[in-house]
Amino acid sequence: MKYKYSIYHPNKPEVETSNETVSKTEVIDLVENYPWIEKLNLLNSLKEGEVYYSPSINFHNISNKHSLELTANYKNGKLEFSLWYNRKVNARILLGLFGEKEKIKVIDKWGFKKEDALEYLQVFLNEDYVKMEQLMTD
Repeated sequence: MKYKYSIYHPNKPEVETSNETVSKTEVIDLVENYPWIEKLNLLNSLKEGEVYYSPSINFHNISNKHSLELTANYKNGKLEFSLWYNRKVNARILLGLFGEKEKIKVIDKWGFKKEDALEYLQVFLNEDYVKMEQLMTD
């Protein structure tokens, strides 16, 4: 599978979006080598009106539109991640009277160590969306 990604910088209003696609291996490398702590330190050094985003990377599966975003923060002085999983769901229109419509819905979950966030990312990259849904809703 191929992925597109977007990077959200604390000090920039525009989102950095890749024009190229990346592989599963490149996704993992990007997350493992991203300067999370440097970006969090930058975030903490900015004045209130200068902050645009928490350091984040969003990965978008180009074939099925599922995406996973990893957002870094500090909790008790330690690096921690929140995960934002976007996936397709069928929503009933007017209690099902008008059928169903496909929508993108998000589940967010907080409090991940980097290793745990990488495990969830691997499940996402393996396209095991049933397991991903279970992990994100437990």
